[in-house]
Parts: sequence; structure tokens; C-alpha cells
Amino acid sequence: MSAMTDSDWLARVLGAMPAPISPTAADNTPADGPAPAAVLSQPENPVTKKPAKKAAAKTVAKAETSLVLRVSGPNGESTNGFVWPLTVGAAVEAPDWQATEECGHGLHGWLFGAGTHSVSTHCATPDAKWMVLEVVTADIIALGGKCKFPRGVVRFVGGKNEAAAYLLAHEPRAKAENCIGAVVAVGEGQTAAVGALGTATAGNYGTATAGDSGTATAGDKGELRLRWWDGKNQRYRTAIAYVGENGIKANVRYRLDSSHKFVEAK
Repeated sequence: MSAMTDSDWLARVLGAMPAPISPTAADNTPADGPAPAAVLSQPENPVTKKPAKKAAAKTVAKAETSLVLRVSGPNGESTNGFVWPLTVGAAVEAPDWQATEECGHGLHGWLFGAGTHSVSTHCATPDAKWMVLEVVTADIIALGGKCKFPRGVVRFVGGKNEAAAYLLAHEPRAKAENCIGAVVAVGEGQTAAVGALGTATAGNYGTATAGDSGTATAGDKGELRLRWWDGKNQRYRTAIAYVGENGIKANVRYRLDSSHKFVEAK
């Protein structure tokens, strides 16, 4: 290869330079070759590219749930050999679910803690396990005195009164019901109402109402109301007593005996 002379080098450099800009060019476009950097000006109102917005996260609405009370044997045993999990947070599902308005083929309990306690054979079982379950409301089928559902999550396991207290504290709708096993106390002139197996206490001039097998206490001039099941006529009846009459004492707990008469609860 021959050596490059100074004239060759100069010619190459000059040949790479842009041609002069024509002063008559209306659009400032070079007559020949690429436009020099001097004419590459920014637009008067530059548009700044905005960063792309992140796609909004999809929110999945949580299904409405309700709390259901129930009772099982000491080891979680129930009807037809089914055993309930006794661990809080455990999921439980009926192995034979059928969405029919008939007893059976599902899990059973008392919606909001209200219903007929006698449908369960474990209410009087020593050391029975009382449970509160969270259940999708749309899955619940009312059966009259109880309900059934395909699945749920255990939220509480313990004693009767404690289970009722948990339900009342976490299920606002239960406060409008006479909750099974609840213990409710109110002041003067107020009304305390509980379901079966519950304990109601009212102050002076108050009214204490309890369901089947429950107890009631009231202060001076108070009123006691206890429900009982009339098997012959297949209906509930209410026995009423007034503090200060027929030997009924103030601030003493009462229950009904087998003849549906008020007796002191020991």
C-alpha cells in the first residue's frame, strides 16, 4: 500500500465536510449532504414523554360471610361419624353436600347463634366443644331452627358461654337475636334477652328473658320470662313471674322445673 501524502489527506478531510448552506433555501435544508448540527433545533413546545402508567391491580371482592354456632362431642364427633377439626383456622367441608332444603347432606349449626338447641344431641354433653364457624353467606340454607352449609372455617373452639360471647363480639347481627348459651346483663329498666341455655340478668324494673333451659334474674319490681317447649302442641310457651310476687325474690337466679314452675337455680 502506498503512503498517503499530505495532499491526499487534505482532500479526504475536505471531502468529508458538509457543503455550505444556501442562503436562499427557505427551509434551511442543505443543498447537498446531511444537515449540519446547527440546524437541528428543538420544537418550540417539546412534548415530554410521560412514563407509562402501571396497570391498576385487579381487586377481588371478598364474599360476604356470616358466623354460625354449633356444638360437637368432646373430640369433635358428630352425626354419622363425622369428626370436626378442633383447631382455630382449620377449613372443614361436608363430604356429602347437597344443596337441598332438607336436613342432612351438609354441615349444620345455628346462624348468628339463634335457633332450636334441641336439634343437637351434644348440648348437654359434658365437655362438649362449642364452635363458631365463618361461612360464606350465599352458601347457607335455612332449615328452620338451624341451617346447613357446604364448608366453613373454624374461628372459635371452647365452652358454651365463651363461644356465644365470641359470636356476639364478632357478629353484629347476632345482637338482634337471642343467642344460644349467651350471658347478658343489663341495668335498671332495661331488657336482657338470651336464647336457650343462656343467662339473662336485669336490674330493678328490668326484664330478664331466657330461652328453653335458660335462667333469669331481675332486681326489684323486675320481670322474669322463661320459654319452654310444649311437646304436646309442638310450640314454645313462655312462663312469666314478677319479682316481689308469689315468692319471687330480687337478684336471685331462676329456672323452670319439669312442671314449668319457677324455682331457684342452684
